[in-house]
Amino acid sequence: NFLPRGVVRKTRQVFCSTCSALLFKYEKNGPGRLLNLHPERISNNTTVDNKCTSCQTTFARTTFQNGLMVWRILRGKVYDSEHPLRRSRTPTTTHTTTHTPAAVPTATSTHETTNKQT
Repeated sequence: NFLPRGVVRKTRQVFCSTCSALLFKYEKNGPGRLLNLHPERISNNTTVDNKCTSCQTTFARTTFQNGLMVWRILRGKVYDSEHPLRRSRTPTTTHTTTHTPAAVPTATSTHETTNKQT
């Protein structure tokens, strides 16, 4: 395979986002997320028909791109070693500051003060 100058092929481990099982290892060209997988770059494949063998979750669809068969990843079904699974956004530190409103002076209207004088 011809790679452009400066592009390094990295091997990434791909995991199921439902059960965190290792699905396969994939040789990806360049940076970025996994979108389309070329089956000839997959090694150590433990899947059957684009499904996880442990939880039976379908993680990809088979499509054709430029005349070649590719697996189109379904969003959120897998994560890889470069981009780990994002958990819920819980703050790491909790702030326990209490907000006390400033004291608001009670002002009497000018109408009330003029009525009291007469």
